[in-house]
Amino acid sequence: AEAAVEAGGEPAPARDEESAELHVLTLTLDRVDAFSKVKVSLPKDLRSSDGRHAVLKVLREVERRFADGVPELQHDEDLKVTTAAQEAAKLARRLEGVQERLGGVSLGEEEIAAGLAGLRLRRAAGG
Repeated sequence: AEAAVEAGGEPAPARDEESAELHVLTLTLDRVDAFSKVKVSLPKDLRSSDGRHAVLKVLREVERRFADGVPELQHDEDLKVTTAAQEAAKLARRLEGVQERLGGVSLGEEEIAAGLAGLRLRRAAGG
């Protein structure tokens, strides 16, 4: 498996599980298709055969529990990563709330731009 990856090939699962050898492979990020929501504990030492077999046991349990496929990590929901459009929609909702509290007084574009700039400065300063 290691030689296949080094030669630019794809690592492949063993055909016969009984005689399979377990290897720890170093892969570049472009080889990763997706990340899973499933969090597992790994042994500290994967150099030993026992450590690698413990990982195999954990992976088999994950496959058993998620027979329909392991759930993928969703960046916007699970990691709370927001896009610029989501941030703009959130700011627009906040602006509407502020305008309601002001009794219908409308803010001009310059005031909105100044408020957004202030928000960005506070965010950049960590506050």
